[in-house]
Amino acid sequence: TSINAAIDAASDGDVIQLSAEIYSEGEVIDTDGKAITLLGVTESGGIPASILDGSGTHGVLRCYTREGVDTIFKNLVIRNGFWIDGGGMEIQGSSPTLDNCKFMNNTSLNGGGLNCIYSSPTLTGCTFEGNQATDGGGVYHRGGSLTLTECFFFENEAVMGGGLGIFSGDLTLTDCTFSQNTAGIFGGGLFTQAIDGLALTDCIFTNNSASGYGGGVSILGGSDDSGSLPEVIPTLNDCTFSYNSAENGAGIHIESSSSGYARITNLADCTFTGNSASAYGGGVSVIGGSDDSDSLPELIPTLNGCTFSDNSAENGGG
Repeated sequence: TSINAAIDAASDGDVIQLSAEIYSEGEVIDTDGKAITLLGVTESGGIPASILDGSGTHGVLRCYTREGVDTIFKNLVIRNGFWIDGGGMEIQGSSPTLDNCKFMNNTSLNGGGLNCIYSSPTLTGCTFEGNQATDGGGVYHRGGSLTLTECFFFENEAVMGGGLGIFSGDLTLTDCTFSQNTAGIFGGGLFTQAIDGLALTDCIFTNNSASGYGGGVSILGGSDDSGSLPEVIPTLNDCTFSYNSAENGAGIHIESSSSGYARITNLADCTFTGNSASAYGGGVSVIGGSDDSDSLPELIPTLNGCTFSDNSAENGGG
């Protein structure tokens, strides 16, 4: 009679097969800690055709009970969800697998499409489109490890992290694309703060914008939940930044603030083309700062084999 009823009846290893239709459950769908697969169908070209609709009144999916990699969500559209944390999906203390899922038009305070708290989900071939939040328009992540491969972020909005915002933990992005995402202050495409590890490989940031810092990517130091001062060491390889805009750091903004270190040790073979800043740093903006002892944190960007062309900044550092 409902997806939740099917979950209640399922055992570990079972597959719940959905049809090509719209499912308006009237309540959040909770996998209840079970190692099951919620499987949709696809149209030609692999486009998901099984739609889970929150009707703008509730969250759509939830993993709260230590779900692991064998809890699988595949070929699903998660849309019109509304909730404080994760309008489309909320994950806490769990590590499910998401494959070929599309999050669209979801709204939340943290993570319009997806909210991850102390969790380590793996996402492959997922799309985040038209989601809105205060932090992390497409995805919000705090604690744990987030891994995304061949994912697409399009027209998501937030104050910080229009496409994706991560506030502690680790982030690995491979072959991901961020396009036309917007941020009110930091990180039109991607915003990171006080995270332990950041690895971006073969990612594309194009036509993203931020009113303040980092049209494509904004990387900030800061303290994690323990109050310590982590040293943020991003690694970016073979990434492309094109036609992004911001006040400072249209392509990338890197800042070592009073609350932590932000340091790039490897920015290799990246391309910056046509990015535009209304103040400083068309391609890249780097800002140091002082820690609690009023000394200057070590901020050592290293760029190898990078190309800068047709970038501009009105005040300096085109």
